[in-house]
Amino acid sequence: MERATGRRSARRALVAVLLGTVIGVLGFVSYGAAGQGGNEDCPAGTTQVAKFNWDGTTYVEEGGPGPVTITNGTATGGDFTSTVFIRVVIVKGGSGPIATKTIEVNGFSGSFDNSGLLNAGGNVPDVSNVKFCTGEAPTTTTTPTTTTRPTTAGAPAPAARPVGAQPVLTG
Repeated sequence: MERATGRRSARRALVAVLLGTVIGVLGFVSYGAAGQGGNEDCPAGTTQVAKFNWDGTTYVEEGGPGPVTITNGTATGGDFTSTVFIRVVIVKGGSGPIATKTIEVNGFSGSFDNSGLLNAGGNVPDVSNVKFCTGEAPTTTTTPTTTTRPTTAGAPAPAARPVGAQPVLTG
């Protein structure tokens, strides 16, 4: 009886391993097919102005020279300058659970890297391509502030004086 139970346990273990492998492979394939293979479009309200691919030694721009220049480029990142306002940069590295990341720039220069990316093997992949997206600069609103000074109960509040005015001593 022990021998039959042992065989059943071995078969169950083998089935579980095979089933786990099949589910893992199907999960990986469906992930790789989702989206655009990790190539994300620029966010709504922005437009792609440049895309560079890492060729193993340098970043090569698709479509020839554009408004963005990459310097200090390595497989793990680089610096950039642009003649047009850059709203966001999209960094892609391999395929996996975290194949892309979006960096808010809101300016004309910055840097990008592969930190935070994760491939299917659980490692940080090299950058495979980087996209630069332009859009309207965010607007900022300035709200004037006022300050009040506490007073002692019953005492009159000190008189307001213009900023920079010196107190006048009377005597």
